[in-house]
Amino acid sequence: DQWVDGGRVDDNTSDAPRRSARGEAARSARLTISPVSFGTAVSPRRAERLARRVGDAAVAFEADRFDEARSILAPIAREAPDVAEVRELLGLAYYRLGRWRDAVCELEAFGELTHGTEQHPVLADSHRALGRHDRVAELWRELAEESPSAELVQEGRIVAAGSLADQDRLSDAVRMLE
Repeated sequence: DQWVDGGRVDDNTSDAPRRSARGEAARSARLTISPVSFGTAVSPRRAERLARRVGDAAVAFEADRFDEARSILAPIAREAPDVAEVRELLGLAYYRLGRWRDAVCELEAFGELTHGTEQHPVLADSHRALGRHDRVAELWRELAEESPSAELVQEGRIVAAGSLADQDRLSDAVRMLE
């Protein structure tokens, strides 16, 4: 069985969507959040349901249905604001929707909960879209110091260079990318 629009669909029916590599990745994303992640914020039974709903949101997100993912995740984030995975995915959905302030709010909360830098490039790009170039520079410094992975540092470098270019500091932006 698989989840579609909040209800179970039998995989053997002709109307069932075909499984794709992208869909399989989304289904595996659903398994990454455990009801235990909700801690004592909700009852164990409610935690099971919320974990399934986060899985539904992950599937929607992977299928580029960002508003659907947002509509699933926003109430969960209000109900259980200390679940980092919810705040992260909601922030990414807001980012993909171009809702920069909302993305900043959720991704900042994610960073506070995890003390991680893995979403710094997205967070910095959201700040860049809002014209907050000082914050972009600060996030770039944190990311460069942490150096979580070459790919993440490169993404952060591109955002930081874009911020410099936005400020008409083109030679600085080019030097940063070299």
